[in-house]
This record gives sequence, C-alpha cells and structure tokens, in this order.
Amino acid sequence: MLQSLSIRNLAVVESLDFNADGGLNIITGETGAGKSILLQGLNLLLGQRADVGLIRSGKDRAEVTAIFEINQNIPLRDYLSCESLDEGDDCILRRVITSDGKSKAFINGRAVTLSSLRDISRYLVDIHGQNEHHLLLNPLYQLEIYDSYQNNQELLETLSKKVVEYRDISQRIEALKSEGNEKTIELLNFHCKELEKANLNQEELDTIEERFKLIKNSGKLIESISNIAGNLSHQDGPGYQLDKIIFETEKANDLDPNLAESLELLKSAQIQIQETQYNLENYLSSIDVDPETIKLTENRISFFYDLCRKHDCEITELIDKKNEIESKLALFSDSSKNLEELVKKTRKNSPRIYFDC
Repeated sequence: MLQSLSIRNLAVVESLDFNADGGLNIITGETGAGKSILLQGLNLLLGQRADVGLIRSGKDRAEVTAIFEINQNIPLRDYLSCESLDEGDDCILRRVITSDGKSKAFINGRAVTLSSLRDISRYLVDIHGQNEHHLLLNPLYQLEIYDSYQNNQELLETLSKKVVEYRDISQRIEALKSEGNEKTIELLNFHCKELEKANLNQEELDTIEERFKLIKNSGKLIESISNIAGNLSHQDGPGYQLDKIIFETEKANDLDPNLAESLELLKSAQIQIQETQYNLENYLSSIDVDPETIKLTENRISFFYDLCRKHDCEITELIDKKNEIESKLALFSDSSKNLEELVKKTRKNSPRIYFDC
C-alpha cells in the first residue's frame, strides 16, 4: 500500500508531499490543480521513461520518492529478497532525473535499472484510465487479491508442495509405462548377459590399454633397449671409459688424498651404470613377444571397444555400466508393483483444496 509520495521540481511543481491514509483515498481538484503530476511522478517510479522536459524550469534535477508498506505483500517481499533488495516492511522507490538527460533509479537505497522498477510495478500499483484494460479484470490477479485478503499464504505453500509431489509421481508413472515394456526389458537382459559373459575385472580394464600399447610396440622396444644396453657394455662405452678414469683417479689419489671425494663420486657413477645395465636386461626379459599372447590381447581389447561403442562409455567404465543396467532391470522387474504403489500415492497426494465460501 502506498504510504507517501514526495515530488521535487517536476513539471510546474516545486515541492509536493502526499501522505495516504488507510483505506480508500480520493484525490479531487480542478483541472490544472496537479492531479496528473502525482500520476506522472508515480509512473516515473514504476519504470516509465524520463524526459528532461519534465524538470521544472530553472532547476537542474527532478526527484520523486515513494514509500510503500509491503508487510502483507508476500510476492513482492520474496522478489526483493531474491534480488537482495529487501529492507524490512517498507519498499522505498526513488527516481532522479538530471538536466543532462541522465536518469537514476533506486530501490531501498540501492541503485537499480529501469527494468527492475518495471518488474516490481505489477506488485505495487495498477494505474488505468477509463475503458482501459487493467489488472482487476485478470482472473489470476483476482485470485492473488483474494488469497492476500484471506491470508492464504500458508495454504498456497502447502498446495504448491502437493503439486510438485504430484507431478513428480506422475512423471515416474509415465516413465514406467513408456519404458517398462517387454522390448525394453528384453534389450536390457541381452546387454546384461553380454557384459556378464565378458568376465569384467576392474584391474584388467584399468591396465589393458597400456599393456596393449606395450605389446604392440614390443619389437621397437626390444631393439631400442638392446642398443642402449649394448652401448653401456661396449668397450668404448661409458662403463669401460669410466673404469679407466677410476683407475687413473686412484693413482692420483695415492699422491693427494684430497681427491678422495671425486674418486667416491666416480665409483658411485660406476655402480649406477652397472645397475642400469641390470635393469635394462631384466626389462628385456619381461617383454612378452609371444604371438599367441599378442593375438589374445588384441582380440580382448577389440571386444572391449565394441562394448564401449555400444554403451557409449570408456573401457574403465564398463563395470559401472553393467551395474546401471542391473539397477534398471531391478526396477522394471517389479514395475507392476511400483505402478500400483505410485498410483496410490497420486490419489493420496492429489492437490485438492476445499474452501468454505
């Protein structure tokens, strides 16, 4: 409800303060008394575009402020709260127009856009003239007025929750009716059995791609690692050269013990080269180049890729997909019972509200 309206330097008005009393307020006056300026100021607060021509002659700005009491206006309070514009039980609108053509709008002291003023206008004021379409003829608005007058907010919230529950249950029923048929169950059973026959193991799924890559490139790896190991053990390789360097360093160390630290580092490097040789030899012996093993692994990973394309997933997700299909089957296997229970729930949660009028 409008409590007060303050206008400064708008059109011919220098200063005007209007305070509304409770109940019906009627403003009367002769033509030119300023009734239309009150409406003009109110329209500016509700988002109407401003014109510098509205500023009083000789002034550099016009300003309009209105205070609305919104304690019972639940929809507006919710809107202001969502937009972080709430400020107690009042809603204060302010509009400033300057001579340079700029316009500023404020809701409860916070700067806002004109669209925000227009958004809240429908919660505050319905301005109309003779024979104009207005909110009072809108059935939805009539219901809002009735509910506000009857303090039906708690009842409306209960009804809203019932409607949400009813729609959710109805959607689940439709899903069961549309999907829970013989063809769907038959297809799910086929996919489930196919995945069961695959004897899926998560460790295998996690490592098979890496193992296949290794087996596929085993020939290149053997050749490369053999060359590396051969260079390390060759008489012109780093191991042989390091042996000669250590021998010379030992003789020098006999003459000057200060070379002991360098000698130890060289011996450590010699040990590292020897360890590297042993590791490479062990690695070579671990590479399985058996043609049968290569063929089995290739067939296995090809089978997994076929399953992945069918179920639109990665190899590592095949077990999760199998579990998902089993869950759907568990639901559909008892679909008739589920349907019966859901139908009972729709009857129980049907959003019926009775009024005593």
